[in-house]
Amino acid sequence: MNLKVKQKIPLKIKRMGINGEGIGFYQKTLVFVPGALKGEDIYCQITSIKRNFVEARLLKVNKKSKFRVVPACTIYNECGGCQIMHLHYDKQLEFKTDLLYQALKKFAPTGYENYEIRPTIGM
Repeated sequence: MNLKVKQKIPLKIKRMGINGEGIGFYQKTLVFVPGALKGEDIYCQITSIKRNFVEARLLKVNKKSKFRVVPACTIYNECGGCQIMHLHYDKQLEFKTDLLYQALKKFAPTGYENYEIRPTIGM
């Protein structure tokens, strides 16, 4: 891994992580970026380097997701309690259902293939 803390890099976000962060790859290194959404092209700054991945801070969204919205909460950026409020609500519900599918596939409890998974219920 040839990255340094404070280094600024462009990144294409490929998917969302379990904590709502955007995930991309830079020179085959996994990069987690809170605030980034799947499908976005961003510019970010490395904040932490771990053994198998790096964490980065979102600096600029060059190509926005069509599902990006302005968070309804005025303290969204400071609080950190609602990690995906910048994602359209319908897509938040889909994201949560997908997390369940991923967890079942990863941990594979007996008979999980036959579970009836219903869509996440919203407000």
